[in-house]
Amino acid sequence: MDRLPQHIYDDIAALLDGPDVQRPGLATISHRWQMAIERLTFRCIVLKSTELERFEKIIQHGRRRYYVKSIGYRIVLPAYSDEVRGRFEREDDRRVNNEAFTAAIHGLFQILKSWDGSIMLRIQDAYSIADHDFLTMSNSNFGRRDNDHVNLAGFQHHDSPNGLDLWSWRHRYSYLDLLPAPSLPSVPVVKSLHIQSMSRNISPRAAIGIVAKLPNLRTVYVFMSDDEMRYSAFRRMLRHELTQTILNVLPTLSEVRDLDLRMHEWLYWNRAWGSISLSEDNTTSDPLSSAIRTTTAHSRTLRRLSVMGIIDGSLLWPGPDHTLLEPYWQNLEHIIINFSMRRPSGGCYFRTTSLIENRPRSILREHVAPLRVEMPPGYGHSEEEDAEAARTFNVLNHSAYDDVRRLNVVPDDGSLVPLIEAFGQACLQMRSLKSAELTTTIPHSIETDTGETLLCRSLWGLWYVCPNAPSGRGRSSGLNYWGPDFLGPAFFEDPEQGRLLWAVKDWRPSPELSSLLRNIGRERYGEQLTEKFLECRNTLWKEDTLQRWRELRNRT
Repeated sequence: MDRLPQHIYDDIAALLDGPDVQRPGLATISHRWQMAIERLTFRCIVLKSTELERFEKIIQHGRRRYYVKSIGYRIVLPAYSDEVRGRFEREDDRRVNNEAFTAAIHGLFQILKSWDGSIMLRIQDAYSIADHDFLTMSNSNFGRRDNDHVNLAGFQHHDSPNGLDLWSWRHRYSYLDLLPAPSLPSVPVVKSLHIQSMSRNISPRAAIGIVAKLPNLRTVYVFMSDDEMRYSAFRRMLRHELTQTILNVLPTLSEVRDLDLRMHEWLYWNRAWGSISLSEDNTTSDPLSSAIRTTTAHSRTLRRLSVMGIIDGSLLWPGPDHTLLEPYWQNLEHIIINFSMRRPSGGCYFRTTSLIENRPRSILREHVAPLRVEMPPGYGHSEEEDAEAARTFNVLNHSAYDDVRRLNVVPDDGSLVPLIEAFGQACLQMRSLKSAELTTTIPHSIETDTGETLLCRSLWGLWYVCPNAPSGRGRSSGLNYWGPDFLGPAFFEDPEQGRLLWAVKDWRPSPELSSLLRNIGRERYGEQLTEKFLECRNTLWKEDTLQRWRELRNRT
């Protein structure tokens, strides 16, 4: 049974898939069959933190650990009783969860610390076994309750057989953090790290702290929530912690080629909330934006930098006087900036022109002013105050989903042009640059076949593409998917020429700004860019919005 070359067994095993295939049984046929099946079985593993002990025993046999190329890790937090579903988490709840979170990361790193080779680690989810299935992202029932879709954001509170239930808002203001002890071991085997959007918030400090213990990282993707709207002091605290951690950690990453920082904020448009500065010292430039630039500026290995979040021009250029004291990002080939409409210092990069009023007022949410409370429930308040906050909780006071979608907006030149100028100045001095993107999303309306107006989102921004750039999508070409998928085939026209592409609706840059950007790459390629203004097809969000509208219409 072992006469054929090993790759023949591997190829056959790869074709054996489906519910009727019993792979473990095939591994008992012969030694070569065992190797083929185990290579396939252990290549990509999904592992819960509650399974670490069993995993360690299984992986010790033979060469199994050398077959592992990818681990999807799901962190399971302790259960809680039904009686506390109707109150916000407090300090004792956070302490218990942080202990479990730290133990889960430490336990996995203890197993991996002696491995050699190269693996990808994906931290896919963190959740409690007591959380509702439809609120757990890694659960197949996520987003569905009683076989129906759940509007996870459109409720006040829920009465369950056991009393009040806040759903995921119970832990909305809790951020999982790493405890200082035990100290995490260093894990050289992890070459690629993806920290994904999860059911529970992970503190930005913890996310970057995990990165610090992986010295051989080549690819880093970190998703961090940065969308607290109501409690400004709380959000400033989180951004300050992230800034300090970035200043301490990013300079130590000597091998990283691809860095993707997603400081995610849902698309809000609430001018009252947006007027508040996100900096603890109310500086005019954003310390977080500046920290990302300064800590990556002189990396010898970094080739691709992607940043999503609330940023300002200090991410791209050191100061408003446009004086370049020292070149930076000299080895960077691709830069992708997806900026929020909101500015870190307060205010927005866009301004309103009119309301879209074709939708009944009864289902539009009114403008909600922020609370004066500086910290959210569960932070420094009495149990009675937290209980009252739960009883009177209304999600409409903590969001502005429909407020953003009922507005027509245009660029605020006084705010947006300096950001585009900083983008252009940074790109001009990047000697290895092949592609660059500066984009955001803005409110947009679409018409249904019945004449109704639905409120959606549209892409707004610009791209630089060097001559003869790779024509593919995604990381292999350095391009973000937004350009090719939202602009269509026009994105790839005239590939032999350098291109400056705009998707900015009716807005146009000044001749001076256009000239600045058309000179990107000129020193290297010898000619100005071809400039084009394109229409955004808006395909993805348009279809999603129409599908939700059809489902709602069918129910009613």
